[in-house]
Amino acid sequence: MDSYLLSQITPAFIQAWRQGGFGSAADGVALLAELGRYPATRDIAFDTSIRGGFRFYTSGTTGQPHAFPVTRDSLLNTGLATKLDELFNIVNHGFQRAVVALPMASNPMGMKYCFALESLGLQTIAAGVRTHNFTPMRVLNALREDAVDLLVARPLEAEMYARLARHRYGQALDDVMGLLVTGEVVSPARLDALQTMYPNARVRSVYGLTELNSGLFSCSKGAYHFIPNGQTLVELRGNDICSRARVLFTVLRQDTTVVRYQTGDIGRLVPHCRCEQGGAALLLRGRSVDEVAPDLFLAELSDALRKEIGVHNVFARQRDRHVRILVKSSEAAPSTTVRTLMDQHPHLEIQVIPYANDDQCLPLSKSCTVAVDHGSIDAL
Repeated sequence: MDSYLLSQITPAFIQAWRQGGFGSAADGVALLAELGRYPATRDIAFDTSIRGGFRFYTSGTTGQPHAFPVTRDSLLNTGLATKLDELFNIVNHGFQRAVVALPMASNPMGMKYCFALESLGLQTIAAGVRTHNFTPMRVLNALREDAVDLLVARPLEAEMYARLARHRYGQALDDVMGLLVTGEVVSPARLDALQTMYPNARVRSVYGLTELNSGLFSCSKGAYHFIPNGQTLVELRGNDICSRARVLFTVLRQDTTVVRYQTGDIGRLVPHCRCEQGGAALLLRGRSVDEVAPDLFLAELSDALRKEIGVHNVFARQRDRHVRILVKSSEAAPSTTVRTLMDQHPHLEIQVIPYANDDQCLPLSKSCTVAVDHGSIDAL
């Protein structure tokens, strides 16, 4: 039996399972048997008869964007505030100011962090990114001038703020004591790079489903730990989950009819994490569509390039077996790493070009993007 999965099934989860009408299991073993009867899905169906609330759209980076409802209660999630306090010791350390540099207009990701931090007593700047009001330089100025203690941002943008601070002002963002990155899979190597950019900060990443308000937080080793919350299970499916597994979320919410959501991500189980909290954890490698060569994910290719070219986007277009990769970078184009990768994987074609204007815009806030079509990469 999957001991790591059984450890997530609390009495509260069993009660929610029964009350939601998903099954009648009286214990974890019986619940797993009932869970197996629900097929994994990539669609999320919501109960549209529920009145009130907000309606948001997913980004569509892993498929077609779709609308989903969010209620005020789910945005005012006290569990998120509690977890953020545990991660960064916000109250005991006397944090006073935060910047949430996340989408606000059509995505609830930024709003829920604003509500959570406000409930902890922080003065929070809602820096809705990719707008004229909050260009990268505007966010950087807010970080410097307001002595911000905590920054919540997407990884690429967090890297950009740190780079701009170094190039414009010759200093790191030393005042930032906590950095939470979200929005995509973040490797341990990338978390280490962010730690160098924010030398006084505790750096953590959150991984999960915005539309279902569930997530896992990384530890000091960059692994994501299963945190029983009475609502969420994280499943790993494969022949050897300690080497390679598909990630599934089971979220119990009465406004949804979906039970098991296949995220499209590939990871592996770490039975005994070497961090301070120990226990089982999950290491993520990337999305299945990002596997540009056998056992090589786009995020891992990005990690190989990071030491040479610094902050960058990676775009890929696949046509049949041939993959063309365009890297937009903040530093000079490398030669050794690119040649090595193309020698090892003859079907890869990699081109590196500089950003046109990294002071006022970001080409794309998600670090790695893959499109499978019959178009040209020149369109990027």
